Amino acid sequence: MNPLARSIEELLPVGVSNSLWCYVLLRTALVASSVCVAFLLPFFGLVMALIGSLFSILVSIIVPALCFLKIKGHKATRTQLKERTEKASRQEVEDMSELVARTGRHLQRYKDGCRLVAGCIPFKISKNSDGTLDNDVVELLMINSTSGRGLLFPKGGWENDETVEEAAKREALEEAGVRGNLVHFLGDYIFKSKTLQDIFCPDGLCKAAMFALLVTEELESWPEQNTRQRSWLTVPKAKECCQYPWMQESLEGFSKWHADQILCNSKEENPLIFPDSTPVQN
Repeated sequence: MNPLARSIEELLPVGVSNSLWCYVLLRTALVASSVCVAFLLPFFGLVMALIGSLFSILVSIIVPALCFLKIKGHKATRTQLKERTEKASRQEVEDMSELVARTGRHLQRYKDGCRLVAGCIPFKISKNSDGTLDNDVVELLMINSTSGRGLLFPKGGWENDETVEEAAKREALEEAGVRGNLVHFLGDYIFKSKTLQDIFCPDGLCKAAMFALLVTEELESWPEQNTRQRSWLTVPKAKECCQYPWMQESLEGFSKWHADQILCNSKEENPLIFPDSTPVQN
């Protein structure tokens, strides 16, 4: 041991000597820590500065990107909304044009001095108490006459810009407010009408192409709803209420066709199926 230190230990009490050495060690530690902080503080400051710079760069990139995507998405949403609105408007116009009854005779078809007419007998299959279809029983849709006498089936002029099938469906929509499938051509029926006399048809002679229309939709609103009332009737009741003889004749044709359908399908396991009609050649 150093002679000086040994002399100090000999002169000082034991407790004082230990306290002195602790003080020396503490001062040494404080000096060392101060030196470390002095050297490391700039390093930590540099690290924090780098982290701040990276964060600023990320923010400057991410925030504009998010804003761009949001604006782009907003524009896309507005474009889609505009397209949907325009599509809905077009569909509404088409529906409205479809639900407006045609008037006038400037497109009316004539042949051999006859005014060509298209019509249909709308029908639906009755249901049993359990909800199943009863193929033996049908209901026919008839409408009132605007003259107030009896009931009739939808019919009207066949025009130049449509097929006879399209004309029959149009009349069903305009007069009776129903849509459906034409499942059978019943035939052509000749009749006279004083109200339909004109220079092309001076005798009021008409030729009506009649179809069986299986109803698939019954509208709540239709073009002639203010002047037409609908009635679903059984075939016998429809025969009693039918106003015109030629319509009674077409109803007889419908009854015969329906009876044939039941007879044919009674020999099969499948229920009565009504196929779409083929276009009528004129």
